[in-house]
Amino acid sequence: MEEKKLNEISENVEKKQPKAKFKAGAFRVTCWENQTKDNPEKTYNSLTLERVYKVGDDWKTERINMFDNDIQKVVVILTEMFKEINMKEE
Repeated sequence: MEEKKLNEISENVEKKQPKAKFKAGAFRVTCWENQTKDNPEKTYNSLTLERVYKVGDDWKTERINMFDNDIQKVVVILTEMFKEINMKEE
């Protein structure tokens, strides 16, 4: 019985490994592959976007969780904001 539980825990730990990770400066994004509850063979991706910063002696992390189909939406609005801030004609 205990060996079965250890195998299940081991499998869960392996599943919790990220599919991919990228970092740029204080930002990092991690992709997680998840199984649907209805059909464990069907998977989907979720993302965690993090910003790490220091306040005094303490490190802080801000997190945003989203799905892979949100990436393009975020890229579009961030690109528009970049243009608004940096490419305005004077």
